[in-house]
Amino acid sequence: MTDTLKLALDYIERYPERYLFPIKAGSKFPPLIKNNLEDASNDPAQLTQWAKKHPGCNWGLAHAKSNVLVVDVDTKPGKEGEATFDGLDLIYGFPPTEENRSPSGGRHLVYEGRHIFALGKNGFGLDIDSPNYSLVPGSIVGGVAYTSVKAIPAAPAPPWFYDVLGKAKERLADAGEAAIELDQPANVEWAVDFLIEDAEPAIEGSGGDLQTCKIAMNLRDRGISEPLAYELMAEHYNPRCEPPWDADDLRKKVGNGYSYANQSKAGGKTAEADFAGEEIDISIIPTQGEPDVIAEEAQARAKPKRPTVKILPGLLHDAMDATQAILIKQAERQTNRNGGSTIADQIFQRSGHLVRLNRNLHLKRKGGRLVPVDTRVVDGVVVDAQYQEAKALTIREISAPWLTTRLGRSIEYVGPSAGKPGKKPNLKPKDVPPNLVKQLIGDETQWQFPPLFAIIEAPTLRADGSVLSEPGYDPASGMFFHPGSTTFPKINPNPSSAEGRAALRFIDDELLSSFPFQDAEGYEGVSRSVALAMLLTAPVRRVLPTAPAFAADSNEPESGKSELLKVGVALMTGREIAGHPFSENEEERRKAIGTAFSEGRPALLFDNVTSVIEGPSLEMALTMPVFEDRKLGSHEGLSAPTNTLMLFSANHLSVGGNGMSTRILASRIVPTKPLAKRFADGDFRHENLIGWVIENRPRLIAAVLTALRAFILHGPKDVKPTSRFPEWSRLIGNALVWYGYPDPVRGGDAVRRDDPVKEAQREIVREWRAIFGYEPVTAAMIKGRVEMRELIAPNLKERTRVDEISSKQTTGYVGRLVGVGLDLPYMVQRIPETSTRRDVIRWRLVPTGSPDDFGDDDPELETLLYGARETKLDHASKISRRFVSNAER
Repeated sequence: MTDTLKLALDYIERYPERYLFPIKAGSKFPPLIKNNLEDASNDPAQLTQWAKKHPGCNWGLAHAKSNVLVVDVDTKPGKEGEATFDGLDLIYGFPPTEENRSPSGGRHLVYEGRHIFALGKNGFGLDIDSPNYSLVPGSIVGGVAYTSVKAIPAAPAPPWFYDVLGKAKERLADAGEAAIELDQPANVEWAVDFLIEDAEPAIEGSGGDLQTCKIAMNLRDRGISEPLAYELMAEHYNPRCEPPWDADDLRKKVGNGYSYANQSKAGGKTAEADFAGEEIDISIIPTQGEPDVIAEEAQARAKPKRPTVKILPGLLHDAMDATQAILIKQAERQTNRNGGSTIADQIFQRSGHLVRLNRNLHLKRKGGRLVPVDTRVVDGVVVDAQYQEAKALTIREISAPWLTTRLGRSIEYVGPSAGKPGKKPNLKPKDVPPNLVKQLIGDETQWQFPPLFAIIEAPTLRADGSVLSEPGYDPASGMFFHPGSTTFPKINPNPSSAEGRAALRFIDDELLSSFPFQDAEGYEGVSRSVALAMLLTAPVRRVLPTAPAFAADSNEPESGKSELLKVGVALMTGREIAGHPFSENEEERRKAIGTAFSEGRPALLFDNVTSVIEGPSLEMALTMPVFEDRKLGSHEGLSAPTNTLMLFSANHLSVGGNGMSTRILASRIVPTKPLAKRFADGDFRHENLIGWVIENRPRLIAAVLTALRAFILHGPKDVKPTSRFPEWSRLIGNALVWYGYPDPVRGGDAVRRDDPVKEAQREIVREWRAIFGYEPVTAAMIKGRVEMRELIAPNLKERTRVDEISSKQTTGYVGRLVGVGLDLPYMVQRIPETSTRRDVIRWRLVPTGSPDDFGDDDPELETLLYGARETKLDHASKISRRFVSNAER
C-alpha cells in the first residue's frame, strides 16, 4: 500500500494555513477520525501519527477550518454542472483560481474566504456544490488520482458567491418551514412509541450512520423539531444502539438528517455527503416516513440477547442482587459511552424511594397508549395542570408497572420448570416475578442504586467549590448533569481576579442594564446587587443547602419584574418558566411547594402575587435543607431537599411575619415611562431577553462560574456570613461585596421595613399604650375596647366580626405579640401568674433599649420608671429588674 504521508506533508508545506484529516484508503469516505472537520490538523507530528495508524489513507481538506470555499462542478455525463457554471460565469464571472480535478473529471475551484456549505440547487445551482471537504491532489479513488490542473494561488471568494448562496439559504429555510405546528402532543406520542417499539437500532459495521439518519428523517416528517428529536432519540433510541452514539455524534447525525431532508429525495445525496461529488444509492433511506414498513422489519429481526437472572425457590435475595448489578452496569455503560446524555431507564434512590429521571412531554399513559395531557397557556408558556412547561426534566418515583416493563426489556428471567420425576428440571423463561418487583421497590436496606441529590442542566460548582462540568452522574455530589442538546464551553477552574471581574461585568451589562432599578436613600445599588445575587445563585442553587428567596417588586404592571426572575431560571434550564399562582390558603401553598421539591424542580416562580407572602411551609422551605410533609392524597411521608430557587414577583410587595421578612431579598424596579415607549426609544439592550439568554446560555453559565471561582481563589476567606443562610452568604453575598457591590442581604431591609404584619402589630401596640398606658391588662379588658377589636379582627386567622371577638381569640393573638420587637420603645410582656385561667392572664408594656430611646417622647413612662428625683442614668441598669418586681407585686 502506498505511503501517503509525504503527500500530506508536502501539501501543508505549500499551504501552511490549511488543515487535513485522514480518509479511508482508496475512497472519499468515511473519515478515519471523529470530528474530522473540527479536529483536522496541519501539525506534521499529528499527520505522521495518523499516517502510521492508517497506512495509505487519502487526505481530506477541511474547508471551514482552512478558510476556503471550494466550488465543486459535477461534469459527468448527464449532469448539468458545466452548464450551470457557464451561466454563472456569464452573469457574474468566476475569478481565475487554484483548481483541482477529480478522477471522474469533476472540477474543484478553490477560493479563499468564509466557507458556506450548500448542495446543488440549494446553493450555486444544479450539480454545483460547496461541500464541507474535498480530497487533496494525489489522493486516489478507484485507482485514479486527484490532480492539480491550475497550481496558482487561490483567489479571494468574490462577494457574489455569498449573495447567491445567501439567497439559496433563504429559499431553503422557506422550503424547510413546517407545514404544521411542530411538536404537537399526538406527534410526540407517535415518535416516542416509534423509537421504543419499532425503530431499528444502529449497529456498528452495519450501516449505523445511515440508519440513525433514517430515523431522524422519520421524526422530521412526523412534525418533530430537531432539538426535540435529539432528546427523544437520546432517551428512547440511543440506548438500544450497539454501541450507543456519543452525545456529539448523535447530535450531528440528527442535524444531518434534518438538513438533508430539506434537500434530498430518494436517489439523491445522502446525509453523509459532506464530501464532494459522491453518489450513494439511498433508496433504502426514504425521506418520507414509512413507519409501517419499519415496524414489519422490527418484528422480523432477531431480538438482542439479554442477560439472564435465575429465579430459584428461597433465593429471591440473590435474584435482587443480580438484577441490581445488571441495571447499574447498563446505566454506567450508557453514561460513560454516551456522555451522560441518556437518561432513560437509569434508576436512583432518593429520600427512601426508587426514582428515575423524566422529561415532561405533556403525555400520559391511558389504555396502554400515550395520550396528550390537558394543557393551558400561562404568560405565553404551555404548561400542564402542575404549571410545568414542556420538556422540563423532573424526578419521578418508580412504580411497579414501570419497573416490570424496565426489567422485562433488559433482563431474561428463568426458573425451573416441572420436569419428569427423577430428572433435573430445566430452566425456562419466566415473566418478571411480581414479588421481586415489590421487594425491589420496598426494601431500601438492600438498594445498591446510587443516591440522587439533584438534577442539573448546566455546569455548576460542587460543595467544595470545584467545577462540575462532565455530563452524567457525579458520585461526589450525587447530582446528575443532563445538558440536553446544549454544548457548554470548558470552564476555567483557575481564573484570575481580573477574569472574574470581567465575567461579572459581562453578566451585569448584558442581563441587567435594561432594568430601571430604584432604591431608597442610603440603599443605592442594593436592588441591582440583589438581582445579580439571584443570577449568581441560580446555576449553583442545587449545591447550597439553603438560600434566600428572591423577589422583584414594582409599582405597576409591565415593569419587567417577571422577566428578571425568568432570566435566572432560563440560565438554569434553557427554557422559559411559567409563573405559578400564590394561594392565600396555607394548605394549597404547602402542596405546591412539596410537589416542586419532590419532583426536583429547579425553580418555583410565584408570579404577580397579590396577597401577603407568609406561612410556615414557606419558612420551612427556605431555612431547612430538607422539606418534611406527607404526600398528596396519602398518609405516606414526603422528604426532599429544598434546593429549589424560590422566586416572587409582585406590585407593591407585601411580606408578613417575623419569619418570612428575614428569608426574602427584594429588588425594586420602577419604570419612568410606559413599556411601548421604552421599546420605541430603544431602552432594551435585548428586546427578547429570555430568547437571548437561552441562545447565549453557554457563555453566561461560563461567566457565572468564572466569577464565583475567581472569588473562591482570590477573595477573603475569613468574612463571616451576614444572613441566616451561611453557605449562601459565604459564596454569593461575600463575592458580590468583594467585587464592589452592596451586600445583597440589605435587600431584606426594605422587606422588613414594609412588613404589613409588623405594621399591624405596631399599630395595635401603639393603640394599647394610648388606652391602657403601662398598667396590667386582661383579655376581657382588651376586647372590651372597640378600638382594639377593630384593629385585631382583620389580623385573626379566621374571619370574625368586630363585635364577636372572643376572649380566647384575644388571648391567642396577644400571646403572639409577647416579646416581639417592633422598632418601638416598648414591647408586650406577659405577667407571671399563679393561676392558669385565661381570664386572669395579664400583660403589660415594658421598655426596650436605652432610656434615651424613649424618655423624651414618653414622659409617662419616664416618670413610671424613674420617679421625680432620680435620673435616667442612675436607673438605666434597673429597668428590667424594676418591671419584673412591679409585675410580681
